[in-house]
Amino acid sequence: MTRARVYRHDLRCPHCGSNWTPRDGHSRGKQTYRCRDCHHRFTPDGNRHCFPEAVKRQALDTYAEGTGITATGRIPGVQQATVFSWVKKARQAQELMEGTDGADDHASGGASAGKAVGPGDFLRRNVELCGSAAGRKGGRRGFGRR
Repeated sequence: MTRARVYRHDLRCPHCGSNWTPRDGHSRGKQTYRCRDCHHRFTPDGNRHCFPEAVKRQALDTYAEGTGITATGRIPGVQQATVFSWVKKARQAQELMEGTDGADDHASGGASAGKAVGPGDFLRRNVELCGSAAGRKGGRRGFGRR
């Protein structure tokens, strides 16, 4: 015998819109729900922790000036994995704006003699040197030891 489906008419999954969302424990003192159609786990209020744009800008500016990822993470008080993801996203946004994929820089070994070197070039070079954190052993995306 299977359990009867519990459909909630007051709560829908923010991911797929299904109302088959039974309770699924607590997270940070708040009731969580899991959508049985798409398996998305969520809280009804939907509030997520986000850093202010000023903190992101300060971290990116500090990194662009030549400070390392670890030291950049200490200044605004965010984890270095978060700073690394901001740097990667900034680089991707810069490439979209420039309309380039960065292949010409690899062939020439960096910035060419006729180009001016700016903070964006520094971000591009350092992200290429650091590589992706997702390719590490076990697929862990963080830095350092646990």
